[in-house]
Amino acid sequence: MRKYKQAAKDFLFLLKPYWKHGKLLVILEILGAVIAAPVGELAGVTVAQAVIDAVMAGETIAAVLKIVCVYFAVYALAYLAQNGVNSFYTSWKRDDIKAKIDRDIFAQAQKTDFRWIDDPEYFNTFDLTLKEYANRSNSIITVGSQMLTMLVTSAAMIGVIAQIGIIIAVITAAGLIVSMMLMSKMTSDYMKTVPRQVSINRKMDYTKRVYQQNSAAADMKSTGVADALIKKHAAAAKELTGVMRAAHTRMGLFSLGNNWSAKITSYCVILYIGWGLLTGRIESVGAYATLIAAAAALSNSLSSLGMLWSSLFTTTQSAGIVRAFFDLESTIEPSTGCEAPDGALSVELRGARFGYPNSDFAVRDIDIKIAPGEKIAIVGENGAGKSTLMKLLLRLYDTDGGGILYNGKNIKDYDVHALRRRVGSAFQTPNVYALTLAENLQTYNRADAERLIAALREIGLSRLADKLDEEVTKEFDENGIMLSGGEAQKLALARLLTGDFGLLLLDEPSSALDPIAEHEMTKLLFSQSSRTTTIMVAHRLSTVRDADRIYLIDNGSVAEQGAHDELIAKNGKYAEMFRKQAENYVK
Repeated sequence: MRKYKQAAKDFLFLLKPYWKHGKLLVILEILGAVIAAPVGELAGVTVAQAVIDAVMAGETIAAVLKIVCVYFAVYALAYLAQNGVNSFYTSWKRDDIKAKIDRDIFAQAQKTDFRWIDDPEYFNTFDLTLKEYANRSNSIITVGSQMLTMLVTSAAMIGVIAQIGIIIAVITAAGLIVSMMLMSKMTSDYMKTVPRQVSINRKMDYTKRVYQQNSAAADMKSTGVADALIKKHAAAAKELTGVMRAAHTRMGLFSLGNNWSAKITSYCVILYIGWGLLTGRIESVGAYATLIAAAAALSNSLSSLGMLWSSLFTTTQSAGIVRAFFDLESTIEPSTGCEAPDGALSVELRGARFGYPNSDFAVRDIDIKIAPGEKIAIVGENGAGKSTLMKLLLRLYDTDGGGILYNGKNIKDYDVHALRRRVGSAFQTPNVYALTLAENLQTYNRADAERLIAALREIGLSRLADKLDEEVTKEFDENGIMLSGGEAQKLALARLLTGDFGLLLLDEPSSALDPIAEHEMTKLLFSQSSRTTTIMVAHRLSTVRDADRIYLIDNGSVAEQGAHDELIAKNGKYAEMFRKQAENYVK
């Protein structure tokens, strides 16, 4: 009973988006299922008896023709009411609703905390939700309406049969119960393998994705990574084959039992009808015709109910995984608070601590205080914690201890989305999207064409100034704009020149540029300090000499701080790193 209560909850959960986006469709489906379809089936079952009884009673051919026409008219209207609505409304409306459900998933992903990105199980859940939610919800409407049709039709056929041979209804119902039990067990058994299938398929899909990435093509051709990926794909495929072999073997046994159960039920019905004819319990030829037709219709309806029950159970099984995606606990993205202030922001990290789950690494007791408009650089070796600080400042994560303050107020007191709109960021590997050039530049703020063109020229992308309406990448347009690694970084930086930010977070945003171009880019970005605060992570220390203050992060803590000349004079780790880099350029 508990299992069926859960199935009912899952049914309502999957029905919810269709009710949200298409109430009229749901109502029309229900009306068609409980009225139109059963009426049409009833007309088809009883027309033979009406005609035979009329002929046996000596009615004229005209009267018989009239009876046929009336029954046909009832059937035609019932068919038109159900299938006409489907052709002219519900068929295309379903596609519209499925697209809206996909957008609901995207919206939920936006509301999910960044910390879940580190969890592989999240991607399994997200992947299944993207693939299954809209389809499963659509199936719920289809299967649900069909089940209503079969239930009402079965009740109507039982009513007809009860007047002649109630035993047939009992026999058929018993067969249905056995069939539903077998199909329910088969479905439950199979659905236990679905999470494992999703996990394995993600491994196989990864190889497919890598082969489709332009950025990986050179590696695939010139290294042995292709062999490793193919080996990984083969291992996953072998694992999947084993899972599916076992699952389908069990399904085959259940299916065999279901088939034999249905056939035995059918033979019992035929045996009863034969017995009724021999004993005289079935006297009228018309009644016999109705009984045969009604028994066939009932058997078909009950058999369909068994299959639909199995399908319904299969459909609702994935609801738990989809619900898990929508029920993920998120504390950052849904947060609300005050609006972010205008102007350059002051920033303070006060004893900030943070560690990743299942990792020994952590940033510890970070104390940094930055005045509005200051230009700050953060340097250190790979893995020291520099990029982690950037994520904390964007509030992609919350600190485990200590705090972060903007303009003296705790970061948690702000509306997180309003705050991020005041923080412009650029990273080492920028994302370029299959959108127009103008849309790529307006990821932060809407800006007119004149401002976009000015930003392109200022950043050194003058060649693109007259291509704002052209697609970037060849994803959807073979004539799309293709950018080099350095140009992609410049595009990401140009986005920052089109908006009005209180803080810029730059995490090695010009690493693909040559040293001279990177120096010029840094000067351009630091020139914004009259109206914004700037924090830059850099590996090339020559680019941050003009920073007001430099923080050296070592093993998750602030090891040194000061202006460039002060740190050189201290002759500590910063000075050592600077001299080693300088050796590459100065004899």
